[in-house]
Amino acid sequence: MEPVLLILGLGGQELAFLIFLAFLLFGATKIPDLARALGRAQGEFSKAKKQFEREVKAEERRDDEERDLRDRARRLGIEPEGKSLDELRALVREREASPLA
Repeated sequence: MEPVLLILGLGGQELAFLIFLAFLLFGATKIPDLARALGRAQGEFSKAKKQFEREVKAEERRDDEERDLRDRARRLGIEPEGKSLDELRALVREREASPLA
């Protein structure tokens, strides 16, 4: 016999039992408050997840920019090791602006 309703691996009887148990524990008046709180928690979780994804993408962009800057420096004959990114930017700009570049 297959379960009629599958939610989180629960069949119809298990789900009905959990709903009945919730009514017994919290009463019918508290169920909407609990559902509202769960909805808010889910919304906060979604916001935090999106913020985390934005931060990861921003970090990846910074890493890509740093790698590109170091590659440009090497192509211009500048050894990037031991130099800060600001130092490299200045050296690359200076080298690219010079007429011999």
